[in-house]
This record gives sequence, structure tokens and C-alpha cells, in this order.
Amino acid sequence: MARYLIHMAYNGSRYHGYQIQPHSISVQETVETCLSLKLGETVSITGCGRTDTGVHARNYYAHFDFDGDLGDVVALARQMNAFLPDDIVIYCIAPVSPTFHARFDAVSRTYHYYITRTKNPFHLHDAFYLYGDLDVAKMQEAADLLFEYEDFTSFSKVHTQVKTNNCKIMEARWFEQDGLLVFRIKADRFLRNMVRAIVGTLLEIGKGRMTLDEFRAVIERKDRCEAGTSVPAHALFLEDVEYRQMDSPQRNLYKSLNLKPKMFQKLIRFCVKLVQKYLPEPFIFAVVLTLVAFIIAMPICHQTPIEVVEHWGNGVWSLLAFAMQMALVLVTGSALAAAPSIKRGISALASKPKTPAGAIALVTGISALACWLNWGFGLIVGVIFAKEIAKKLRGVDYRLLIASAYSGFVVWHAGLSGSIPLTMATEGSNLEAVTKGALTQPIPIGQTILAPQNLIMVAAVIVAIVVVNALMHPKEGHVVAIEPSLLFEEEVKPEPKATTPAEKMENSRVLSWIIALLGLSYLVIKLFFKGGSLDLGAVIMLFLFLGVILHGTPLAYVKAFGKSVNGAAGIILQFPFYAGIMGIITGVGASGICLGEVISNACVSISTPKTYPLFTFFCAAILNMFVPSGGGHWAIQAPIMFTAGAALGVAPGLTGMAISWGDAWTNLIQPFWALPALAIAKLNAKDIMGFCVIDLFVTGLIICGGLLLWA
Repeated sequence: MARYLIHMAYNGSRYHGYQIQPHSISVQETVETCLSLKLGETVSITGCGRTDTGVHARNYYAHFDFDGDLGDVVALARQMNAFLPDDIVIYCIAPVSPTFHARFDAVSRTYHYYITRTKNPFHLHDAFYLYGDLDVAKMQEAADLLFEYEDFTSFSKVHTQVKTNNCKIMEARWFEQDGLLVFRIKADRFLRNMVRAIVGTLLEIGKGRMTLDEFRAVIERKDRCEAGTSVPAHALFLEDVEYRQMDSPQRNLYKSLNLKPKMFQKLIRFCVKLVQKYLPEPFIFAVVLTLVAFIIAMPICHQTPIEVVEHWGNGVWSLLAFAMQMALVLVTGSALAAAPSIKRGISALASKPKTPAGAIALVTGISALACWLNWGFGLIVGVIFAKEIAKKLRGVDYRLLIASAYSGFVVWHAGLSGSIPLTMATEGSNLEAVTKGALTQPIPIGQTILAPQNLIMVAAVIVAIVVVNALMHPKEGHVVAIEPSLLFEEEVKPEPKATTPAEKMENSRVLSWIIALLGLSYLVIKLFFKGGSLDLGAVIMLFLFLGVILHGTPLAYVKAFGKSVNGAAGIILQFPFYAGIMGIITGVGASGICLGEVISNACVSISTPKTYPLFTFFCAAILNMFVPSGGGHWAIQAPIMFTAGAALGVAPGLTGMAISWGDAWTNLIQPFWALPALAIAKLNAKDIMGFCVIDLFVTGLIICGGLLLWA
């Protein structure tokens, strides 16, 4: 006797659950009746579990046995759909192993509960309308407590025929999707009424009627009467069911039916969940790194606590100018993007992608190319473009969209604004003194940025992250989208007609053009007549004066600038701490040893001419976690790495690019450089860094391979 799998979905509004009930209509009875009529004999189906009255299922699986020729299973599914009511659909029917069991082979089930906080006639039957404010952050804190328990008697109907009330919660989180508040919960099994009881109790916390301690007590008392009221069933959906690994022939079938997520998707979810759980707010991350550097420096460098404190204090204010530049590139870039003409251009380009994967690929490619041209420009433009796509395209994961915009940053130091290769190519940059005689002449960018080996690596990395990011887009049940209305800025009201001399100056386009032409003229002279480079200062000036022109009047630009200032708060707060860490890493005490030299010398000591660029790359990658600054790397590594490279016969251009790639690579998991993007996107670092971990591994393999081949 052969066994067959049915993959289906149903709207449970008019059914008394999935399982057959006496004197009541059920999904199981309806499907069994249809299937029996089509096959000419009584057939019983076994489902992956029961759903309560009124609950829906987007993906439901069942199996049945049939002794005979089933014929064309595609045609059978089509015929059943013609016979079944409109609220049940059969996606497919397929043969499976005789040992397969739809219920017992399932390793997890996932449910979504949908809440609308505005009255909406189009969500009457698929979302619970809840009036009033909710503390969603507090509800999430309570949901996190579910992971600490296994016995959920408090959320189960009484007198159920089960041997145990233990369940293993795998996921529990709140998120916004298409204007709805969604609770997603995943577990190995669920008790009757469990999800609706949990949601009802979490809502008590969101309304301020229950504390976290009281919620914990509800679980521990194992009394259903202590928990909140169950929420209505019509807003609950069985989203997905996952199955254990099968033998090879069945594995291919299950993948084709989406029964089991691909291993790649499982890895992505693991990384996202790991980062969500353990990555703190970027400021806390900077504080932790400060303490780590402090603790490490004392025993390794034989420095006293007082010496380390002095190094830290001396370094805190050493990067003030650079901190100001970083804040200005964010603010001026955001203000420029808010100009009406720029908005229209970005909006037109954002209308091109028609699918989520296409949108992710386009954002990644544009961001990477822009970062290669200039890191400050690319970092801002990429995330602004991503936000505009999120306004227009439904169903795209907003976290991945912003992560994709940031991932292009990985090529910046191998691009035209890379600080180390540009410093190496600059006359009078004190090369000989900094590198201790290893470099006596500038190294042209033809041996670094524009070297064929580097260009091939850049191209390979960009292609890889475009493909990988597109493949990372979650399937429908796991997408975290954003309500587009949340991204729209308040329209600027036109200024009333100027009447006073002051108002006329504030709204004078002539004044805007005069000051902008002055600034742009300086840039033309610097870049095209004096041979200057498009450094960070030049980018800021370009953003600033283009913004002044495109906003039309001085007053309009002042208002746009003011709106953009709040996003720079994280940079202003954290830069002194990273400057202090740099002080610890470069500080030399009475022992004559500094931490940066120790790390660099460790890499040099185990290197050969072939592996030297690789270990230089890893050394820079490690240091970048503590000192996320190209200038900082030049100060720490140049005196050691170029001298050692010369002794091993490694070309200085290769050594410089190995440092540059290492500095850029771990930016994918160092949240500092993501601050401008996160400020514009209004996300937290933990929202995007899980996806960036995947990019880190993929790009790391390409960069390592490229450096070995270059050597």
C-alpha cells in the first residue's frame, strides 16, 4: 500500500477545527469526503495536528494510504480543488515513504497571530481589532521568558487527553507586517488553545495590567485560571510545519514541497536569532570592547592600570575632527537625499524592482558600487535607496533590505576612497618615517586600488553579495516587512510669502546659489586643478552645497538639515570611546610594548612570503573590531607590517591592500560603521547584523582566496 502526502491550506472561519467532530463540519471531513468520492472508496487522512475552531492554516500537511493506482496526482489535486469549497485549497499531492507520518515526523509548528490597532473592514476575518496603546517592547520581554520554561499547563485547556503539557519553544517574537502587529511563535508541539491563551496574557502586559514577575508566576503556578483571556480564533494562522531529515529520495521531494526549509535558510535564521539574542546596543558594544582592551593590555603589555587609564584618556579626544566629519557626512547626506529632485530620482529608480529578491539584489549592487567610488556617499545613498524601495514594494524584508545596503560597505577600502592606499600614493605623507624606511617612494594606485588582482577581488565580492543577499530573502512566513506609511516623512509646508528683509533673505534662491557656487568652485579647483582626492572632507562639501542648491532656499535647507541631525547622536556618543580604545592599543608604557605591536608581531611570526598577506588581513580584521578606522590601522600596522613584508619580499602594494581588506571585512559585524545607516533606517544593529554574518563568511572566503592567489 502506497502512502501519499497532501499539502493544503484553508480558511477555518466556518469549520469546527481540522479534526472530525460529531455533528459539526470540519476540514478533515470535507477533504476526506472529496478524496473518497474521487478515488471511489473510503479514504482516511492523517493530519499534522489539530487546529481549533475558526483557526486558519496557510500550510497544512496530511497523509493517506491507498492501495491502487492513483494516476496523475497533479490532475487529482486539480479535480479536488474544483470539487472542494472555496475556503480549502490543495496545493499538491505526492508519493512519500511508507514510513512517513504527517504528525509524528513533524519537528516544529509555527503560528502567527495578527492584531490590527485601527478599525479596518478588510481585516474583519483575519485580524483581531484591539483599541488602545500597547507596550510592545514589554510584551517582547515577556515573550522572551517563554524560552525558560517547558511546562505550559497555564495556557492549555483543562481535561485534554495528552500525556504531558511540556513544549519546547523555539521562537517567540512580535513584529510589524503590512500595518498589523504580529506575534510569531514556533515550538515542537502546542497544547489546545495554547497560542491564543499566550497572546491574551501577553496583551495584559502590553496594556499595563500585568508585570513581568506576575507573568512568570502565571507560568509557574500551572493554573489556567491565572492566565489571561484567550484572544479570538479568527486571527490565528498555522503558518508552517517543519519535518525531520529524511533519506535522500524523500529529501528532494520535501524540498520541492517546501516541507523542510533549505539548510541555507536555517543557517540564516540561526545567525539572525544569535545576533538578536547576544549583540547589545552599539554603545554597550563599544563599552564592552573598551573593558576588553583594558583587561588585555595589562598582562600582555606589562602595563599598570594607571598607564592603561592614561592611554585611554589621552586617546579619547584624539579623533574629534574625524568624529565631526562622520557626523557631517550623515547629516549632509540625509539632507541632500531629502531634496525634492533627489527624492524624485530615487523614487523612480526604486520603482524598478518587482520582486523582493530583485529589490535586494539591486540595493546591494548599487550600494557596493557607490561605496567603491566613495564610502561616505555609498553608505548614505544605499540605505536611502533601500528605504524608498520599502515604501513601494510589498513583501520585502526590511531588515535584509537595510543589511544589503550596508553590506556593500565591505569593498570601500579597496575602492577609490580607501584611506590606506591613497595615503601610500600621496607625496609628502611622511611614508618613510611611518613605515620605518620600508617605503621611500609613494606607491601608485595602479599597484593597489587599480591593480588587476584587486579589481577582480572587488568584482567577485560584489557579485557574491548580490547573489547571497537575494538568496537570503526569507520565505513568506518569515518576512519582517514594514508598514510603508511609517517611512514617509511629513511634507514640508510651503513658506508664506516673504514680507520683511529678513524673510526675503531666508527665502532667497540667489543667496543659495552664491554660497553654493563658492563651495563647488573650491571643489573643482581642488580636484581638477590641484590634483586633490575626493576625500571625506570633499564629499561633505559636495553633499552640503548640492543640498543648498537643490533645496532652493537657505531656510528650506536649514530645516532639512535640522531634521537630519538626530541621526548623528550615536556617532557623537561612541566616537570618543573608540578613540580611547585606539589610545589603549597604541599606548606604550614603561615596558616599551604596545598592544597593537603585539598583535601585529604575532601575525608576522607565523608568516611565510606566501601566507603573509593572509595573516596581515586577519590581523587587520581583529584590530578593526577595536579600532574601526582606516587611519587608526595605518598608525598601528604601517610601522610593523611594511617592514616585515619588505623583509619577506612581499610587494608593498599587496601588504597595503591586505590591511585595507582586513579593515573593511569585519565592518560587517562591527556595528560602529552601520550607525549612519541605522539612524536613517530607524533600526537597531541586531536587526541587520545576523544577515551580515552570512556575508562575512562568504566574502571572507573570496578575499582569502584572492590574497593567496595575488601572493
